[in-house]
Amino acid sequence: MSGIVYGITRYGAFVDIGGADGLIHISELSWDRVSKVTDVLQLGQEVTVKVIKLDPEQTRISLSLRQLQQDPWERLVQSMPVGSIVEGQVTKTKKYGAFLQITQGIEGLLHISELSWDHVERTEDVLKVGETVQVKVIGIDTARRRISLSLKQLSAPPATVGAGTHRQHEYPSEEDE
Repeated sequence: MSGIVYGITRYGAFVDIGGADGLIHISELSWDRVSKVTDVLQLGQEVTVKVIKLDPEQTRISLSLRQLQQDPWERLVQSMPVGSIVEGQVTKTKKYGAFLQITQGIEGLLHISELSWDHVERTEDVLKVGETVQVKVIGIDTARRRISLSLKQLSAPPATVGAGTHRQHEYPSEEDE
């Protein structure tokens, strides 16, 4: 179904779909993280949308652009299995690590303990937003849509570290954000 964008807010875009009005929530614009609706849509733009929810009691129609695109997680496991070396761009740094976009629509977590064999106090001491680095895929959880990455596993551990085993790090809880 197609429509015309007639209103933009910080949380989404309103679309006239032929006499009815629907909302595309910012989370339904793209598989990629979207900061501003205007990064994806403009007033007056014609768009093809999918109706994902009808609420006749509140006269609301929920729309999606994202659901008309292939889910990038469907092809992730084949193209980037555990053990793969991939390139990623740092999109965000946190106290517990960094998020890297490794392909369109997919971000992975590079936990602070996977940055270096040496102790790292602050993620920003090793990585900067916008920087592109090669990392190793060390875990994929397709059900939860999470991928764990490592920078340190691309190099041999120092002699003092020993063989040891790596562990897959958990994504932070919502409270840590």
